[in-house]
Amino acid sequence: MSTRLTNSEPAEQIVPFSALNALEYCPRRFYYEYVQGEMLVNALVLEGQLLHQRVDQPGLLTEKGVERIHRLYLCSERLSTAGYLDLLEEETGKLLPVEYKRGKEGRWLNDHIQLCAQALCLEEHLPHLAPLTHGSRWPRTL
Repeated sequence: MSTRLTNSEPAEQIVPFSALNALEYCPRRFYYEYVQGEMLVNALVLEGQLLHQRVDQPGLLTEKGVERIHRLYLCSERLSTAGYLDLLEEETGKLLPVEYKRGKEGRWLNDHIQLCAQALCLEEHLPHLAPLTHGSRWPRTL
């Protein structure tokens, strides 16, 4: 986690979106990764990191009336959370945050919590737009 310092105010912890995901998925894993700073890198983690390099190229693309912003940094001082959103789509004034994940959607809420935190950050900075649309798509593979 990073610390944000301002003039004479106490240090404020900024919690990464990925930390919210890890805490919900496995509190023990969260402790090792975000408290101890030890990341277990196995074959699946390494594969995910390599695949993410492909989709993590920042940029804006427009295709068939849909704007796509890849790797968008979001931060909420109100929620004390920040991180990168894989993809933000905009079509007819509606925003759709997209988080890429490897494999099938499981029974856990960790990915949904991460996506929800990202949507709340969008809503905080763009209150005039609806950050989520009903029936949001959830791309699962990189």
